[in-house]
Amino acid sequence: ALLTAVGPMSVDLYLPSLPELGRAFGASVPQVQLTLSGYLLCFAIGQIVFGPISDHVGRKPVLLTGLATFAVASVAAATAGSATVILLARLLAGAGAAMIMPVTLSVVTSSFPADKRANAIGVWAGFAGAGGILGLFFSAAMVDWVTWRWVFAMPLVLMSPLAFLSRPS
Repeated sequence: ALLTAVGPMSVDLYLPSLPELGRAFGASVPQVQLTLSGYLLCFAIGQIVFGPISDHVGRKPVLLTGLATFAVASVAAATAGSATVILLARLLAGAGAAMIMPVTLSVVTSSFPADKRANAIGVWAGFAGAGGILGLFFSAAMVDWVTWRWVFAMPLVLMSPLAFLSRPS
């Protein structure tokens, strides 16, 4: 369920840093806003594409590819030297998050019996919403105390324990 928070958190974590990002690269407001719109577009359309793909090739390969894609895109955004690189990284991050979201819902729906499924989906949705709320809280603090680049590193920090916990024993 924690992986569900990655996509929404990545949006809200990023919002307070938009003005700083624009100043850092001398980018216009529309250019900076395009990085957000592009992420959301890839995130939304990607779920429609990657959900059925995970049904055909399996959840695990799609989930692992999504996590790797999101991680690479986050590093690229955190180390970007231009607004164009941030835009491309955010498009890629949206695609990575889109691979994660439907797989996590699929795992929830198939792991619980019908009489407990609605509650499980509620918890799943709650984690998605909590990711957005926590993203706003953390990013406001990061923009004030460190640099905007840490906004892109934060999801990786939060995902690291999950990678360790998901290792086969």
